[in-house]
Amino acid sequence: MEHMHARRLMLRATRLVALMMLWVFVGFNDSHAQDEPPNAALNNTANPTNSTTLQESDDSLPIPETRVIAKPTPGPFPREPLSDDASITANRTETLRSQVGSSLSVITEEQIRSSGQTTLLGVLRNAGVPGLDFAQSGSPGSVTSGFIRGANSAHTKVMMDGVPLNDPSSPTRNFDFGTFSLDNVERIEIIRGPQSTLYGSDAIGGAINIITKRGKGPAQYRSTSMGGTFGTWQQSLSVSGGTDQYYYSLSGSYLQSDGFSAASKRFGNTEYDGFRNGNLGFRGGYIFNEYVDFDVVYRYQKARIDIDDGFDSSTFFFPLDSNHINKLESNTVRPQVRVLLFDGQLEQKAGFSFINYNRDAPGGFTPFFNGETRKFDYQANAKLFELEQFTNTATLGLEYLDERSTTESVPNATQFARSIYVQDQFALWDRWFTTVGGRHDDYSIAGVADTYRVTTKYQLKETNTAFHGTIGTGFRAPSLAEYFGFGGNTNLRPEQSKGWDVGIEQAIDAERRFVVDATYFRNDFNNLINFAPAPGFPFGQNQNVALAMTTGVELTANWQLFDDTSLTASYTHTDAFDRTTNTRLLRRPPNKYSIGASQFLLDQKVNISANLRWSDFRNDIGAFGPTVLQSYTVANLQAYYDWKPSVRFFTRIDNVFDEKYEEVFAFATPRFSIYGGVTMTFGGPKP
Repeated sequence: MEHMHARRLMLRATRLVALMMLWVFVGFNDSHAQDEPPNAALNNTANPTNSTTLQESDDSLPIPETRVIAKPTPGPFPREPLSDDASITANRTETLRSQVGSSLSVITEEQIRSSGQTTLLGVLRNAGVPGLDFAQSGSPGSVTSGFIRGANSAHTKVMMDGVPLNDPSSPTRNFDFGTFSLDNVERIEIIRGPQSTLYGSDAIGGAINIITKRGKGPAQYRSTSMGGTFGTWQQSLSVSGGTDQYYYSLSGSYLQSDGFSAASKRFGNTEYDGFRNGNLGFRGGYIFNEYVDFDVVYRYQKARIDIDDGFDSSTFFFPLDSNHINKLESNTVRPQVRVLLFDGQLEQKAGFSFINYNRDAPGGFTPFFNGETRKFDYQANAKLFELEQFTNTATLGLEYLDERSTTESVPNATQFARSIYVQDQFALWDRWFTTVGGRHDDYSIAGVADTYRVTTKYQLKETNTAFHGTIGTGFRAPSLAEYFGFGGNTNLRPEQSKGWDVGIEQAIDAERRFVVDATYFRNDFNNLINFAPAPGFPFGQNQNVALAMTTGVELTANWQLFDDTSLTASYTHTDAFDRTTNTRLLRRPPNKYSIGASQFLLDQKVNISANLRWSDFRNDIGAFGPTVLQSYTVANLQAYYDWKPSVRFFTRIDNVFDEKYEEVFAFATPRFSIYGGVTMTFGGPKP
C-alpha cells in the first residue's frame, strides 16, 4: 500500500510540474512582451552564479551599494558550455572553482585525452586525486572499490550528470569502478567530505560526478583505434556539434582484452580472465527560446567479465582459477526541462533519472541480481541579490527516489524516499564565499535522516592566500540486500557521519603559476552496519553496531615551471580506524603520494607526461586471517604527437618498472604493459 501511495504522489507531482511548465511556456511571452530579450545569455560563457565582477575594497570599510546590476546573466550549463574555471557539482549551480570552499578536484576533457587512459578507473588513478584510493580484484573489468578520505566504498556517491550510478542490487549499494569507460565524457568532478545535503544517501565520504560531452559548433567526427598488451584492442567513434538552438554528442566504443589471471600467479593460477565492453552514449538538447530549454542524456553498456573464485571451496585457503563469467547490461537516461524567469534571475528545472543494472553470474553464489533506480527531482535557484558588494543565491530542491532489486533469493525488494533540501550561497566583497544548506530525507523503511552543510572560503588577495573550510553531516540508507538478504534486518537505521576540514591555499603570484594547498580533515561515523551475533540468528544478523573515525592531511602542489613545462604533486596521510575494535580499516593506506610531469615540444605538437604513485602498506583479510599488503610504486608514461591538426598518434606505458603488487589479497594487478593508437578528427571548429 505504501508503494502504491508513493506512486500516486509521484504522479501528482509530475502533473503539477508539467502544468507549471505549460503555464510558464504559454504565459511568459505575454508577461515579458516589453522586456528586452537577454541575447547575451546565448553568447556569454561566464559563470552565472557569480557573474558580477565585484570591486576591490580599499583600506576603509567598504559600504555596500544598493544599485542592482541589470545586465542579463548567461544561460546555465548545458544551455552554454561549462567553463574550465567553473564547477557544477560543488553547489549544484555553476560556481567558479576559485569560490568553492569544499575540497574539489576537476579533470577536464583535455586532461582525459592526454592521459591515454580509456576508463574512469585509469584516469582517476593517473590524476593523483588526493584522498582517493582504489582496490581492484584482479584483471581489467574486475570488481573495483573506491574510498574517499578513508570512508567505506559504499560511502562514495557516483553520478553521471546527476544520475545516481550506485547499484541498488549490490550488497551495500556501492559503485563498481571496474567497467565504466569514458566515452562521451567531458569532465570529472570529485568533491571530498560529506555531501548528503545536496546529494542524499551514500555521499558520506564524498561524491564523483561524471559530466558528459555537450557538443558545440560545426559537426566534428572522431575515430580512435588502440591496441596493446594483454591482447587489448579498442575502437571508438563519435560525432558532436551544435548551434545557438541545439547541441548533440553521440559516441560508441568496443573494448576487448584477453587480460591476465585475476587470481594471483603466486598461488599457481595461470588462466587468463578476459574483458569485453561495449558502450553507446548520447547527449542532446534543444533551446526553445531565451527562457526554455530541454536536455537529455542516455548511456547503454554491455560487458562480459571473466572472473576467478576468491578461494578454493575445497581448501578455502588459496584463490582458484575458474571459468566463471559475469555479464552486465545497463541503461541510463535522464531528460530535463528548464525554465528561466525574470531575465535569468530564477532558474527552475525538473528531471527524471532512470538506471537499471542486469547482471548474470552463472555458477556463482547468486546467479543473477538486477537493480533499478528511479528519481524525480525539481530544483529552483533564485538570485535574490546582485549588488556591487554582495550577491546571494538561494536554492530549493525536491526529490522522490525509488529503488528496486531482484535476486534469486529476494525476488522483489523495494524502498522509496522523499526529500527536500535548501541552500543559500552568498559572496561578500568578492573575497568571502559561503554556502549554508540543510536537507530532510524520509525513507519508507529506515525512516528520517536530517543533514546539513556549511562551506566557506576567504581570499586574501594582497598575499594570494585563500582560507577554506567545511563542516557537514552525511548518511547512508541501508541497502535492499542489508534489509532482505542473508542476515537481513528491517529495523536497520541509516548510517551517519559528521565531517569537517580546514585548509589554506597559497599562490606565489597573481598568475597562479605555483599553487600549494594543505587541508586537514576528520570524519566520525556511527550506526555503521556490521554483521554481528544476534539472538535467534545462529549465523548473525546485520546491525547498527560499528563506529569508525578517519583523520588526515591532504597536500597538493601545481607548478607551471615554464610555458611548456608543468609539475604536479599530491600527498595524503590517512588514519582510518574501526573504533569498536581499534584496528585499521582494510585497504586504506596510511600514506600515499603522487607526482606528475608534463612537457610540450615542437610548438606543442608533442606532449610527454609521466606519473608516479606510491602507496603505503594496507591491512587486508588473508587466507589465514588478517594480513598486510606491501607498499608499492607504479610509474606510467604517456605521449602523443599531433602529426596534423586532424591526426594524433598516442602511446602509453603502464607500470614502467614492472612492479609486482596486490590491491586485494591474492588478486593480481597488471604488470608492464604498452599501448598505442591513433585518433583522427574531421570537421568541427577550425583550429
